[in-house]
Amino acid sequence: MDFLSIFILSFVGAITPGPDILLVLRNTLHFGFFQGLRVFVGIASGWVIYLVIIYFGFIHILSGYITQIILSIIGAIYLIVYIIYIN
Repeated sequence: MDFLSIFILSFVGAITPGPDILLVLRNTLHFGFFQGLRVFVGIASGWVIYLVIIYFGFIHILSGYITQIILSIIGAIYLIVYIIYIN
């Protein structure tokens, strides 16, 4: 691949909105600025927590089998509560 092809592919990938941006846009358009801001802060705080876990090396602690099961159960409970709250 030449430089121009790599640049075009990277540029299109960078400007394509991801699911986070689309969620913020949808909530802002449907529910107003403050709801969009709440979603943005939630996403940003999730990324900060994720990066802190990686930075301090807690990923080795969280990679155990039992820990993965516990995190999966917590995630499933979160999704069930979220679905019930939305509907």
